[in-house]
Amino acid sequence: LHLLTYLNVYENICLPSYYRHTNISREQIDELLKLVKLEGCGEMFPHQLSGGQKQRVAIARIMAQNTTLLLADEPTGALDEENSLLVMDIFKQLNERGMTIIMVTHDNNLALQADRVLLMESGHVVV
Repeated sequence: LHLLTYLNVYENICLPSYYRHTNISREQIDELLKLVKLEGCGEMFPHQLSGGQKQRVAIARIMAQNTTLLLADEPTGALDEENSLLVMDIFKQLNERGMTIIMVTHDNNLALQADRVLLMESGHVVV
């Protein structure tokens, strides 16, 4: 996740834009927070958020960069079922908007929700 503890949600989402010398408005961030079901949480700090909320802030931060690729390593590994389903729903929406998502998971139920699944054994792709 790598949220900075001394920055609030708004600032964590803006941080990559700062380094890329691009701008993102508060209204755009509010729209992203709405999409990840975190409306009204912009002024909160990471220690005030649950694990699922932190994960969704990280997803909003990626969305703010208008990237076409998301690499997700066990994105639901530390989440309860409700937050896992919410993250997967967000990923589906992002994919429908044209984002490619490469996700590593040990959860077969999550893998089955993907459009394409590659199975690895001993470091080799077998399917």
